Amino acid sequence: MARIFKQGHGEVLKGKTVAVVGYGNVGRSLALNLRDSGVSVMVGDLLGSDYARRAKADGLEPRPIPEAAELGDVVVLALPDDAAPEIYRSEVLPGLHPGKALVLTSGFPVAYGLLQPPGGVDVALFVPKAPGPAIRDRYLQGRGFAAVVGVVEDASGNALDVALAVADGAGAFKQGGFALEASAREEALADLLGEQVLKASLLAAIEAAFELMTKAGVPQELAVVELYGSGELGELGRLMSLAGPYGALRLQSPVDAYGQLARAGEYRKAIARAAARILEEVLNGDFPREIYLERATGYVKFNALWRAATAGGLAQADARLRAALRQGP
Repeated sequence: MARIFKQGHGEVLKGKTVAVVGYGNVGRSLALNLRDSGVSVMVGDLLGSDYARRAKADGLEPRPIPEAAELGDVVVLALPDDAAPEIYRSEVLPGLHPGKALVLTSGFPVAYGLLQPPGGVDVALFVPKAPGPAIRDRYLQGRGFAAVVGVVEDASGNALDVALAVADGAGAFKQGGFALEASAREEALADLLGEQVLKASLLAAIEAAFELMTKAGVPQELAVVELYGSGELGELGRLMSLAGPYGALRLQSPVDAYGQLARAGEYRKAIARAAARILEEVLNGDFPREIYLERATGYVKFNALWRAATAGGLAQADARLRAALRQGP
């Protein structure tokens, strides 16, 4: 069984400067949480960008990425997976001298050999398992979150302690939070398969259910409320995190629970077939090649998929419902 940690080693960062590279959703939350935990923090991003302006408005002084990487004792790479390898090679790597530590917020780039750790540098994982804004919101509420920590290169023998210290400063170990130890490959596999099997099938199920409901005569706005707009789906996810999927099922009505258990088998085989193909694409490197080709060609396929999704009936009904809620009675 993987080791689980419920406390970190914040003292490891005492007297050190943590440079957070990237001020998007995750980077912003990590930088602000670390600062509010008493850690000396600097932000590295493209000066003049919206991200840098936001960092300045938040009371942080943004610096060019190469400068932040040079000055930081611990460098936290908080960039999107598709952009991280290129920026790392050109702007972060030259500043990573022996004795420093690099903390990755995703196992993806190193798991697929897209990011080569430098010699003499601790390289660790700290991967928050919460959306970027939620990391900040939970910190302010005194609540923790789940995270993955691990070691890629242990030059000093203290790489795991650095990961746990960053997790501690970021608020992972506040009430209810914990960190689970895993390798970069294990984290990448779990993340990609969770996205492409669970989240993709959930999105497809919402779209299919919406189409079926409306064809059966359910008003589109009611379908949106039933499927996710009421917040019931989010509450179910919260119950699952506390009690597991079957514990959450026991807290639902007999009609609801029976309907789920009795009909789940109709979907299981179809999902398993799709999941097996997705697993093969992840294991053999087809998906990493696909996503980096998308980036190189300007996200042509992604933009087309996005336009098609947001032009459909579900997106339009969702927009109408939200507009009506903003207007009030």
